[in-house]
Amino acid sequence: MKIAVFADTHGNGRDLPDALRAHGDYDALIHLGDGAPTCP
Repeated sequence: MKIAVFADTHGNGRDLPDALRAHGDYDALIHLGDGAPTCP
């Protein structure tokens, strides 16, 4: 099983599909968080 793990995308969802394609096939995707566009 191949798992793609991402974190700290900081609201950059527009580029996430390109990053996933660059990593090839995967069976599961885990986002560890920190997807907010800004941090206090």
